[in-house]
Amino acid sequence: MPAFFAELMADLRSHVPLVLWIILALSLALMGPFGSYGALSFVERLLFWFPVLGVGMAMATAIRAFVYGTLGLTDFRRGSLLIALLICIVICPPLYLMVHALFASGRGDLPSFWEIVLLVGSLSLGVCSLRLSVQVVPPADAGIPRLIQRMEPSARGKLLSISVRDHYVDVRTCQGQVSLLMRFGDAMAEAAPVDGVQVHRSHWVAWDAIAAVENIDGKAILRLKRGGAIPVSRSHREKLEARGLL
Repeated sequence: MPAFFAELMADLRSHVPLVLWIILALSLALMGPFGSYGALSFVERLLFWFPVLGVGMAMATAIRAFVYGTLGLTDFRRGSLLIALLICIVICPPLYLMVHALFASGRGDLPSFWEIVLLVGSLSLGVCSLRLSVQVVPPADAGIPRLIQRMEPSARGKLLSISVRDHYVDVRTCQGQVSLLMRFGDAMAEAAPVDGVQVHRSHWVAWDAIAAVENIDGKAILRLKRGGAIPVSRSHREKLEARGLL
């Protein structure tokens, strides 16, 4: 549950659900789908679609937090498909019943259940793609690593380490840990001007974050000042030797 709430709060702090809610509600009020255009005036459509989309966006945001937080799924494609599937299961049945109950009135052009599934699923996948495509690379600023500037202000702090996990990198600062959807090589490049080094194919660490180096069964392990351990691969041991840590 902590991972669920962490993902949920990060999404809410980004204001993405709020912006999507407003845009989608206005769009549906203008287009008047599912028979609402002929049955309701524009003002009535606004009053109808805003709360309906509000409930839908709340459910979709919770489902996204469940997939990426609780389940820990990090692959974008599988995550997006699972989110779309769960949203269709949760939202489509009540939406179908509501539309046919409110706008039937003898009309024969109301959408079928599977047409609603297709629309909701396509919309969900489109929103997931939009989230990925609008990730902004911030400009360099006053010696603050570009990688840190990607984070929410509350999560920013002194950069300690970077670890790769599937398509994500886990960036650890003195304020905690944040997962970012990007390549490991790009993350290390954006760590500048922090003085650090790659010590493993999956790990980078800032030099001043290292508290001690231990040898366990011939393997070097870095102990960090704020807790945690990072392995050192044989191909990177010479970097520690050159610095006098081994």
